[in-house]
Amino acid sequence: MASAYGPQTNFPDGYIYPYNVWDFARPSFFCPHDLERLGTLGDGGKVVCGISRYEKESPGPSSESNPSPTLIVYSFGVSTDSSFEAVMLQRTNCEIWGYDYTVSSFAKVIPKHQSSRTHFSQIGISEVTNENRDPKFFTIQDLMAANGHEYIDIVKMDIEGAEFGALTSLIGFLEQQSNGKKTPLPFGQLLIELHFDAGGSNQGG
Repeated sequence: MASAYGPQTNFPDGYIYPYNVWDFARPSFFCPHDLERLGTLGDGGKVVCGISRYEKESPGPSSESNPSPTLIVYSFGVSTDSSFEAVMLQRTNCEIWGYDYTVSSFAKVIPKHQSSRTHFSQIGISEVTNENRDPKFFTIQDLMAANGHEYIDIVKMDIEGAEFGALTSLIGFLEQQSNGKKTPLPFGQLLIELHFDAGGSNQGG
C-alpha cells in the first residue's frame, strides 16, 4: 500500500498520519455513525461505532452522582490492558463488568475514584456454564441473568477463540426464548476480535 499510495498525509482516506500497523486493522462492519478507536493502539483498544451518540445520551465521566442514564458495558477478555475501559469511564456514564480468568483484576489504569463503577470476576466465558471447573466458566446469558441485565449497550470480546462457542450458545438461548418470533442479540454493539487458531473454542475469558 505504501508503494501504491506513497507516504502522503491523506494515505489512505480516513487514516491518521503518522500511521501504524493498527490503522490497517479497520472494523469489518457498516457503521452509519462516527468511528473512533478507544484505548491503546495495541490489542486493548477497540473501534467503536457512534461514540459521540453515547456521549450525548449518557455523558461522562462515570460517577455515582452522574444523573445521566447508565451505559451497560461487558468486557470479556481483559488481560493487562484496560485502556478501553478507562476511556469509556471518562467519556460516558457507564458501568463495566469485566471477566478474565488469566488475571485477577482490571489494569491499574482504571482511576480509583471510578472503581465503584467496575465489577471484575476471574472466570472464563464458554458455551456452557461449568462451576465445577477451576477456574469457573459461564455462558453470557447466565452472567446477564446473575447481573440482572436483559440488554448490554456495548460488549467488548477478545477471548482467544472462545467467541465462537460463547456466541453459539447465546444464539441457541435466544431461539428458545423467541417463541417463533425473531429475537435480536441483546447487544447494542459487539466489538469482537476473531481468532481462527485450532482448539481455541475450549478457552475463554
